[in-house]
Amino acid sequence: MTQHNQQTGFTLIELLIVIAITAIIVIITIVNSREGDKILAVDLSAQRIVAALREAQNDALGGKTVGGNHPAGGFGVHIKEGEPIYIFADINQDHVYNDGEEQQTINLEENAILQTGTNMDVSFVAPTPDVYTNGGPLGTFSTITITITSSDGSYTQIVNVNYVGAIWVEYL
Repeated sequence: MTQHNQQTGFTLIELLIVIAITAIIVIITIVNSREGDKILAVDLSAQRIVAALREAQNDALGGKTVGGNHPAGGFGVHIKEGEPIYIFADINQDHVYNDGEEQQTINLEENAILQTGTNMDVSFVAPTPDVYTNGGPLGTFSTITITITSSDGSYTQIVNVNYVGAIWVEYL
């Protein structure tokens, strides 16, 4: 009687192939997760800017008071690259942010970058709602754009405010 010695199991090559495939899947997952984090940072930052603009607009149109008085210049949002965003009460009616006028500070996400290039103040004045940018009225059929990009520039969104106060986001 002959005895057959059959061994069951996996060969070394088969195990190495399984490990290599698993490693590739893990690497792809990590890379996609990081890309998703960048997109999320830009999305959240754009929505925070929109929320700040709408809050300033609602404060102006709703007749919010500061220290018992209605700010003569309404309410606005101060945006400067590399700094937090401020919602401000325009007490001296110059339609720009001045130290001491801030009502609320909003921080953007770490991986999102504002591409405004300069200081930008957007203010709203009741009752119409008039929109002002950097101290002057926004002209008829004009639109303010605020660009937010991911830290590597691969993803961009644009927040818009038009001359009648409509606020929206363009997804690029």
